[in-house]
Amino acid sequence: MAKTVTRRDPRKGRGLFAADEIPRGSVIVTAEPFAYVITPSTSPPSVESVQMRRCSGCLKEATPGRRLLRCGRCKAVAFCGAACQSVAWRVHRWECSAIQAVHPRCPTPSLRLLVQIISRLLVGDGGSSSTLTLDSFMALKGDPDGLTDGQKEGFAAVSCLAEKMLRATSVGNRCPAQTTLLAALCKVSCNAFSICDEELRPVGLGFYPDAAVLNHSCLPSCVATFAGLRLTVRTLADLTPDTELTISYLDVADTAEGRRRYLKEQYFFECSCPLCHTHDQAPLQGVVDAFLVKPLTGSFRPTYTAPTGDLLSSAWEHLQRTVLCDHDSLQTSSHSSSGNGWDWRWPCEWRGRRLIAADMDEARQKWGRQEGGWSRLEESLAQSAVYEVATTTRQEPSGRVDEGLIGVLEDRVAAARQGSACACGEQQIRAITHDLMGTGASFHPAYLRLHRLRESWLQHLISVEAFAEAAPVALTTLPAYRALYGAQSPLFGLQLFLTAKILSACGETSKADALMRRAFEVLRVCCGADHELCDKARDLLGQLQAG
Repeated sequence: MAKTVTRRDPRKGRGLFAADEIPRGSVIVTAEPFAYVITPSTSPPSVESVQMRRCSGCLKEATPGRRLLRCGRCKAVAFCGAACQSVAWRVHRWECSAIQAVHPRCPTPSLRLLVQIISRLLVGDGGSSSTLTLDSFMALKGDPDGLTDGQKEGFAAVSCLAEKMLRATSVGNRCPAQTTLLAALCKVSCNAFSICDEELRPVGLGFYPDAAVLNHSCLPSCVATFAGLRLTVRTLADLTPDTELTISYLDVADTAEGRRRYLKEQYFFECSCPLCHTHDQAPLQGVVDAFLVKPLTGSFRPTYTAPTGDLLSSAWEHLQRTVLCDHDSLQTSSHSSSGNGWDWRWPCEWRGRRLIAADMDEARQKWGRQEGGWSRLEESLAQSAVYEVATTTRQEPSGRVDEGLIGVLEDRVAAARQGSACACGEQQIRAITHDLMGTGASFHPAYLRLHRLRESWLQHLISVEAFAEAAPVALTTLPAYRALYGAQSPLFGLQLFLTAKILSACGETSKADALMRRAFEVLRVCCGADHELCDKARDLLGQLQAG
């Protein structure tokens, strides 16, 4: 694994930094969970009402041919069979009697995780190689002083229930005081990872001590992926010495205000990354948020234009001018300690000039770390086309008209999704698809409202197997994924993979092959060549080449 060093920052606490140059795709951390919980699909009122959809041992979904069996004692977890039960018991044994103590109530995943961690730390692990102690766990980030009054009240209620559960286990009278449990619950909230399946869907909650040192950034230098329960953190770009290794704690497809609110509520801190400074400090955020939530009119117009003729051909032509034309950027991207070195947001044109995040990074590296750096940075950016995009953006009539059209389409898509597959006939599907493809000339490709609408319609088209209509819609989602998550993100790679499969189902072999190759390259870097998604991509590439 790559050479790293742990340092303490007065604002963020401990952090992990590059001790040497680290190539893109390098493994930083790999670990099994100290404790984990498979999360139910809903919040059930009782243990008996929990729908067991995944095995707690292998994480595989239940199918008609794979019936899951509940734990005979607590009824809160399920397994494929004896082998998976044996694997899961090393963690489940710390909570089984605790869950029984509050029957029929169904404890939350965070509460179960807390009980597992405290039980294991106080009782001992019988030869485990983990060096984690209760003191080192309590030293992790997550300060209860950051809670609001409402959060403190809720956490106090949960910690009271945690005490009752822990006293029912072998911890017994050694159970910590409620104040300690409340602080421990904050540690769990701030340091737990969402465990994802091979398609990056959250399926559980896990605590990985070795990865807890990684701090958050909305412009992360690393990404965490999973193979079963095993977590692996890899770099997204070439890193220089002293660069902090960060991951994103949230879905970055949001405005600065939305991200700050989520981080404050869930992790009790205010993000200090370049995208989350106030507008007065970081003009970049004004540009980015204008792209995400406003129609861009006046002197600025996005490169996207409404399709003419065949929807698939128009969408593919647009993709070739945008996402596919910057293929070489994957080979040259880098990340330094002074700023973000890769184009993570979508490039647009303004008066013939191509705008990329590198424009912002160049100014930030020049001015951001000097005395009075932010004011000089603002002055530099105010003279550039990048900053002027944000300051000249207005809610003009044409933008309001386009927003109105999106509102109408949202209603049509919602009605179509609520009806049966038969009720939404082929003619209606084609009409909605055509109108949805033709809306957006006044919006950046990453405009959140339109992006989410297209995502919703794409899921419906896949569910009714309308692949001919799904193909152009899937192609139009790629610029947004590229803009919102970055060229090396596993979410961008997965969307490329999904779009290639849809194109293959439509008989568009050459287009599918091009996108699958791009998907494989992205997934190989962020997930590793041995990841299940890469194996599937290789298999599909072989089929496309053979066919």
